Order: sequence, then C-alpha cells, then structure tokens
Amino acid sequence: MMPPTVTPAQIRAVQASFARVFPRKAALSEHFYDLLFGQFPELRPLFPDDMRAQRGKLADMLALIVRGLNAPDHGASAASDLARRHRDYGVLPAHYAMLGTALIGALKATVPGGLTDEELGAWQAAYGLLASVMIAAAHPEEADSAA
Repeated sequence: MMPPTVTPAQIRAVQASFARVFPRKAALSEHFYDLLFGQFPELRPLFPDDMRAQRGKLADMLALIVRGLNAPDHGASAASDLARRHRDYGVLPAHYAMLGTALIGALKATVPGGLTDEELGAWQAAYGLLASVMIAAAHPEEADSAA
C-alpha cells in the first residue's frame, strides 16, 4: 500500500492553522491528553504519571513535524526516530488511529477560529502520512495493514 500524500496546499493549511494554535500550545497538549485518555483509557499506562513534561514534548514534536512538512526527508527521518522510541514504550500500530482521533479533536477544540474544512482535511492527510511513516519505521512487518 502506498503511503498517503500531502499536497502543497494541504501543507500550507496545516502550517497556517498550527501558527494560530501555537500560542495556545499548552492548551492544545492538555486537551489532546484529556481526549486521548478519556476515549482510550487503555493507553494511559504507556505514559508517565506526571504529564507536565510529556505535554511540552508533544507541543515541541508537533512544531517539528509541522515545520518538517516542507522538508519531507528530514521530517520522515525525525518521525522514524520518534516511532522507534515509541515502539520501545509499547506503542502498537493500532494506537496510531487513536492518537490521530485525539489530535484532530484537540485541534478542532483549540485552534482559534476553529478549523476550516480545508484545514481539517489537510490535518487528516498530514496525520495519515505521519502515521504511515511511523508505523513503517517501528513495525515494518505491519505497515501495510495498520495505517
């Protein structure tokens, strides 16, 4: 299966909406984990008890990934490294859909002015690409069936 693609217009839409939410990155991260653990409590044991540092790491990683959309090779390399670390923490291919659901929900709730339909589609495409790259890096044996 070919990984999803992200068009230049979608990259611009993701970056524009992320620029609007970046000043509220703490709220985005907090909302993300509230949604993730509320909807998928089975994922809570994969994370530390004290989530303060983890929330900051999420915001920083999102910023790196959003910037990396302009340099796909660099972004894919960073995402692959991240995926291999997360595999060691117990993240499975099936978890990526759960994370995507929480991310999109958190973005919808915290991006000032909300997400336009174009931005929503762009985030879904970008996350689909990210998840496929990460699954392929961390679980190559399952990459075709999990994304």
